[in-house]
Amino acid sequence: QVKHAHIAVDVLVLKFSRRTQKLLSAVNAIMGVVFFSIAGWQLVRWGNTLRHTGEVTETLRMIYHPVVYAFAFGCFVMALVLAADCLKALTTAQGAK
Repeated sequence: QVKHAHIAVDVLVLKFSRRTQKLLSAVNAIMGVVFFSIAGWQLVRWGNTLRHTGEVTETLRMIYHPVVYAFAFGCFVMALVLAADCLKALTTAQGAK
C-alpha cells in the first residue's frame, strides 16, 4: 500500500477533474481507515477472549491469541497508512484545479 504497487481500475475516475479524483481517493482512504480500525478492534477483542478463556489449538495445544494480536496490529498499521494517504490526498487536492 505504501508503494501503491497494486492495480487500480480508473476507467470512470479518470474522466473527473484532478481535484475530484483526489477527493474520491480521500473518501476511499477514509472508508479503509474505518474498516481496518474496526477489524483491528474486533481482533483485539477476540484475542482478549482467547487469552482469558485459555483457548489453544486442537492438536498441538498451542496458544494462538498472539497471532490474533499480530493480525490486529497489522490492521491498525494499515489504518495508519490509509490515514496518511487520506491526508496526502486532501492536502494535494487543495492545490489542484
